[in-house]
Formats: sequence, structure tokens, C-alpha cells
Amino acid sequence: MPILFSINSEHMKIYPLYLTTTGTFFNETVRDRPEGFPEYQFILTLEGSGLFYFAGNKIEIEPGTLLIIPPNIPHNYKKKGDIWVTHWIAFNGNNIGELFEKVLPKSIVDINIKLNDKLFLQFEEVNNLTFTNYKKNALKISSIIYGMIADIVYKIDNKDKSNNSSPINLDRVISYINKNYYRDISLDELAMVEGISSQYLCRLFKVEMGIRPFEYLKQFRINRAKTLILENPNKKIEEISKEVGFNNPSYFGVIFKQLEGKTPKEYLRTES
Repeated sequence: MPILFSINSEHMKIYPLYLTTTGTFFNETVRDRPEGFPEYQFILTLEGSGLFYFAGNKIEIEPGTLLIIPPNIPHNYKKKGDIWVTHWIAFNGNNIGELFEKVLPKSIVDINIKLNDKLFLQFEEVNNLTFTNYKKNALKISSIIYGMIADIVYKIDNKDKSNNSSPINLDRVISYINKNYYRDISLDELAMVEGISSQYLCRLFKVEMGIRPFEYLKQFRINRAKTLILENPNKKIEEISKEVGFNNPSYFGVIFKQLEGKTPKEYLRTES
């Protein structure tokens, strides 16, 4: 069964781009579209494999394959193995055909992306914003789709160099945390370093690092505290906790024990 968000987009047609449908198919089977699809589509394969046919061409689909499908192009596709899971979005807009003709090929195009690629996370963000409150988030969704088009154009232009363009690099965010760990840092502040949304940053961090941004921040603070404890054995724990960004010494003690299995004082006794 698919998870499908079908949008009543009449009141959204004031935007240059507007979403019409989005969702996830947990097991694509066979789809035959002799007249094509009436809107622009991006279809991303998450798991499994399939075969896609159009105009005498065949595309072998695998995880990470992203199809860019202009409207009204006849095509058909089917799964190749036991399972084929896809994300998709469909959209339209005023003068969108002119936009696509200028920046994208007129035919169906496939590119490959990685799990931590910005485009992959943008698919999830569109789905989440749609599910949460489409009317409220419509403008944000429109801007994300614009961003997706820009990223796709870049990837197509660089396809000969590499089928997988570089994903967003978290080095700047991590460096920012490492330099500013001692003060209050908000999630929005971290997201601004990379120019992305806070929700998007959390997903990207989880994919690349296996943890959330604030989990990394807590671990970095505790590691710094361990160094200070051993370098300054006579210094009060309360002072060290403030130096590494914990304004509440009791909370610092809780987090320290949670991550290290012992209190700061126990750590000093066993490690000094």
C-alpha cells in the first residue's frame, strides 16, 4: 500500500511552483502510461530495483536512481526483483514548461544520488511538510522544489564527471560546534552555517554521523570537560561545567555519568 498525499492545489496556483501529489510506494509493481503523466515528476528509488522504458530506451533502476520525468512523455515501468520502494513528488506551476525547457533536457533523465545527498533529504522534507500542514507550508515546499531543480541541473551538468555529486559537507557545522561549544548554541544557528533548515540538518547529521547535532555537542563538551578535569584537579566541578557550556552543574553531572558511566569526581579519582 502506498502512503499518498494528494493535494488540492487550486488555491496554491499563485505560486510559480506548487506541489500536486507526493508519497511513498512500498512495492511498485507494473505501471503503463501510454499518454505519459500530466505533471512533472521526480521519482527516487529507495530500495529494490526496477526497469523503466521510454521511447525505445531502457533504464536499469537501483537504489539511489532519481528519474526526472517531464509531462506527457509515454513510458512504462515494472519492478525487477521482489521489492521496489520509491519516493515521488509531482508538481506544476505557471510557466514551468518554459523554465524546464531552459534548464533541463526535454526528455526523461536519470541520475544517481547517495543516501546522504541533499536531494534525498529534500524528498523527505517535502513529504513531512505536506503531511504536517500543506497549506501552511506551501510556500516553503515551493522553494524546496525550486532548490531541487537547481541541484538536479547541477548534477546533470556534471554527470560526465561523476554520477554522484558530492553531498552536503558537515565539516563547517562540526567545526562551528567545536569552536563555540562553551556557549549556548541553537539548532537554527547551526543550520544557518550550512544554509539549510534545522529539520534538514538533523536528518543529515543522523545519516552521516549516526547521532543528532546536540548529541554531538554534548559528547564534545563532555570530552572537553574530561580534559579540563585532569588538567585542573583542584578546580571546582561547577566551574568546569560552565566552561564547557553547561550552566546547570547538576545537569552536567547527569550527562557526564550518562556518557562516561561515572560522575566527574569518580572520573578524576580513577583517571588521575
